[in-house]
Amino acid sequence: MSVIETAKDIYDLVKKGATIELQERLMKLREEALALQEENLSFRTKLSELEAKLQLRDSLTFDGALYWTQNADKTKEGPFCQKCRDGKGLLVRLQNGRDRTSTDWVCIECHTTYGRSYPQSLSDDNDLFQ
Repeated sequence: MSVIETAKDIYDLVKKGATIELQERLMKLREEALALQEENLSFRTKLSELEAKLQLRDSLTFDGALYWTQNADKTKEGPFCQKCRDGKGLLVRLQNGRDRTSTDWVCIECHTTYGRSYPQSLSDDNDLFQ
């Protein structure tokens, strides 16, 4: 039974003066209204998550080796790891690798290094072509 049908039943019961049935229908109406509120909250949460994903997707650019995001003021943020983004959907900011290795960038998640040439993995189990 829908909320509207329950409300109509309540109205009819009020006209008849049926108080016990009226109380039962009011409880049912409250339950249905609460279920609708919970469902609405769930939909709003999912919508918010999807909007955030869409905004991120729209702000991502790929330069052939690395991902970057573009802010509203058109400034670039990043770079972000291609392997993590393409493989796991993660947006992992690369760290300056010149302090630790001879490469330009290092991913702390998958340990892929990015230099001036094609990215290379630090370990065999993180091979890009698996």
